[in-house]
Amino acid sequence: MQCFGVTKNMIKGRWAGCLVLALILPLAACGDDTKEASKTQSQSKQNKSSTVNSERAAKAYEEVQEGNVQLVLSGYVENKDAPNAVAQGEAHSNDKHIYRPAMATGRADYLRRGSNADGPYSFAIYTPAIHESTPDETVNTFITINLLEDATPGTYSLAAFKDAADDEAQARISGGGYGWTFARDIEGVVDVTELDDHLSASWEFTAHDAQGHEVTAYGAVKDLPFSPQVEMRYEMTTSEETKSDRIRAGYGKKNDGLTLYGANPIIYVVLPSDVSPGEYDLEDKAEHKVQAWVTKIKRDSVKGLVTVTENGSDYLDVAFDFNGEGEDEIKVKGDFQYVPLELLK
Repeated sequence: MQCFGVTKNMIKGRWAGCLVLALILPLAACGDDTKEASKTQSQSKQNKSSTVNSERAAKAYEEVQEGNVQLVLSGYVENKDAPNAVAQGEAHSNDKHIYRPAMATGRADYLRRGSNADGPYSFAIYTPAIHESTPDETVNTFITINLLEDATPGTYSLAAFKDAADDEAQARISGGGYGWTFARDIEGVVDVTELDDHLSASWEFTAHDAQGHEVTAYGAVKDLPFSPQVEMRYEMTTSEETKSDRIRAGYGKKNDGLTLYGANPIIYVVLPSDVSPGEYDLEDKAEHKVQAWVTKIKRDSVKGLVTVTENGSDYLDVAFDFNGEGEDEIKVKGDFQYVPLELLK
């Protein structure tokens, strides 16, 4: 199945070929024994959590139509008049509800961060709703469910982000631009039916805010397409060390182009808004406006290449291989993957 011109299976295949770039990645695939152990562990997690069930979640999944989403909130927050509160749900749009790698910010150990190829994965479902403290105001409200490592189709218990064990999924309810959250004392279940290029799942859980107010959320989604995140792979060599990683990349959009960045020290690649697939010599940056540098080197010392290629119909991949001098001589190579073309418009 296609997802914006890319599938998760394609992504996994692309990562399998990472040795072509000679990047030594700590998240690379392991041997057969490790894979089998991971598979067994995942199945054990699924079986342990499968004793939990929700008749209301099961009914929601039975009633919601293909390509639709249903989310019902009741208690201190309600969405009884929202389009997606009806049994059959409403058609989901790609820019509203989302299924992607988990992407928490912060350093707490309980936070989950995923990669396109390996997860863990997350989904967020949105609805207009009313908070009891402001009964005359309808605000954008959403549930977030972060699945566990090595999740497969199956049924899993839900818990608060801070409380979830390794074999449990995380959940919370947020609204009003994170003006309020129900993220405590979470109890419930998520039943994942499909977890590949598309997500199909149902859920029911209760959540509480800091004052103890309670909200119940239940619903289902069918065939929500996967949205890859912008990711960066890199290898950086200095006089002291060589390090490599695969991380979620940052980017900044300006009228005249796009800046991609990541790693520490920070690697930057700048693309003009009219960039096209091709190979760009960084010593000719005045001609084509493609630039790359690292924070610890002088920009005018950079020598190397940036290569832009198409990745399906909606994305670009941007590879870089350059060196430069400054506080130290640094050589970097790697790439940014799944850069949305819409960011350059």
